[in-house]
Amino acid sequence: MCLLFGYIWLVYPLYKRYWLHVVFIAMMVGLLNWSRFSHRESWRELGLRWDNWICSGKVLFAVTAVSLLVLIALWSLFYPIDLQFYRDSAFWLRLIQYPLWALLQQYIALAFFFRRFREVFHPHLLLAIVASAMTFSAVHIPNPPLMLFTFLGGLFWSWAYHKWQNLFTIAISHAMLGLTCFSISMVYSVVGPFADIRWSKEHPLDYGICIVNGKAFSHKMVLPVSKTSGNTICVEGWVRAVKGQVDKVFVRFGRRDYQACYGPDYQNPKYGRYGFHAAIPMTGLKPGYYRLCLKVSLRNRFFCHYPSRRMWIKIQ
Repeated sequence: MCLLFGYIWLVYPLYKRYWLHVVFIAMMVGLLNWSRFSHRESWRELGLRWDNWICSGKVLFAVTAVSLLVLIALWSLFYPIDLQFYRDSAFWLRLIQYPLWALLQQYIALAFFFRRFREVFHPHLLLAIVASAMTFSAVHIPNPPLMLFTFLGGLFWSWAYHKWQNLFTIAISHAMLGLTCFSISMVYSVVGPFADIRWSKEHPLDYGICIVNGKAFSHKMVLPVSKTSGNTICVEGWVRAVKGQVDKVFVRFGRRDYQACYGPDYQNPKYGRYGFHAAIPMTGLKPGYYRLCLKVSLRNRFFCHYPSRRMWIKIQ
């Protein structure tokens, strides 16, 4: 569990350091294999089997189909749904990739965690099912819709695994629900340190980081900055709230937030009343790569939004 949280909260945000991802994956694969050999478990015992896929699949797919209809119906009452999802090329790529990702998640959640909870809480199966669902949900902190959906799904999938012990049919059920959430219902799907408590992908902000030290912004660009060239890093752009009003705009550089001059406090005809300007002092900065992104708070909201677009700046 510590490995999973460590990866989601510490390793995954540092996506430029690929060697950390390799180390984590190697550690996780090693742990899973060590566990299988130490418990003398076969792949069939763990749930990688096809001999009972019909009997398990009938119940799983029936419950999944009803859940899909209920999810779409309820979601459409409060949030937008995308009925043109099939026109998005990303959907078809996700259709191929996501079942494999779902199988890996269910292997960890059920073949590893649930089996151990079942041993610990024996003969109280219900406690094992709830503990497994809570563990699966906790991995998706702090995303409310995913935490709720994975807890409910975890309850059903843990019961189904105990009854039929077939990971393939469970992974297909997981993939069907996951694809519906991400492609049709547009559930907000970010977890970890850059998530907030939004429910829908309908973003409340339009924004842009336009100029950094006089150079045009480019997604994922690396901008060399020398300490000898100046004492500050100047960031310009604009932020407009789709719903509500912007309260404050911060520029996050590395792990620190710098409040920007926004709106009436920053008079720039190029951006109108939505422009912002921030000056980041270079005093005390060590050479290396620093992530640059926005942090925006809206009025009458208790949380901040971290727009996903970010760049890297290299201090030389």
